[in-house]
Amino acid sequence: MKLNTKMVVLTALTVTLLSSGGAFAQGKSGTAGSNRNNAGGGNSQAGAQNGNQGAIASELKWRNAAHASAQAFLNASPNSAVGKLAIYKEATEAAEQAYAVAGVVDPDAYIARDILVIEGEIAAVLTAIGDLDINDPIYDPLSPTFDPTAPTYEEDLGLLGAELAALESELELVEVLVVEDEAIQLVGADTLSDEALTALWELLNK
Repeated sequence: MKLNTKMVVLTALTVTLLSSGGAFAQGKSGTAGSNRNNAGGGNSQAGAQNGNQGAIASELKWRNAAHASAQAFLNASPNSAVGKLAIYKEATEAAEQAYAVAGVVDPDAYIARDILVIEGEIAAVLTAIGDLDINDPIYDPLSPTFDPTAPTYEEDLGLLGAELAALESELELVEVLVVEDEAIQLVGADTLSDEALTALWELLNK
């Protein structure tokens, strides 16, 4: 996934991340999700890491806190190592769910549009809906401007409603992805090798 969001809407999680020192980044969000899925199955990639555990642990550094218990994750401060990893895990899982809901089959190829652009399009559609007038002569069969091949008032309203729903769904997805990218930078997941990222998700999924 690539984000093209120059300005973002700050959700509660984004605010938390920013207050922790995280800044917006274009990270390995797609790779993180892929490695998360791979880590759970004991695949050949994970097996190949067994002989290199020391190097991977060294690369993970403070992220080795992922060894902590489930209870520790539940009680962790957001500013602690475990707390940051918990935020990262939750944000990545939320992004995967958002992709699924949006019907995105290839997250790595998905390019998110600027939130302000989407919001502008939503505002334009809402204005267009507000401007629709069932009494407009174009909808009146007795009017000289009436075109029987043109959409009816109900059809125009339905088309605009469908466009609005699609834009609102896109906006929800992009907002989730912005939070995920904040979480990726918070833990530095975008700086890890694929092997280390897979190892990290093995620990987070345990």
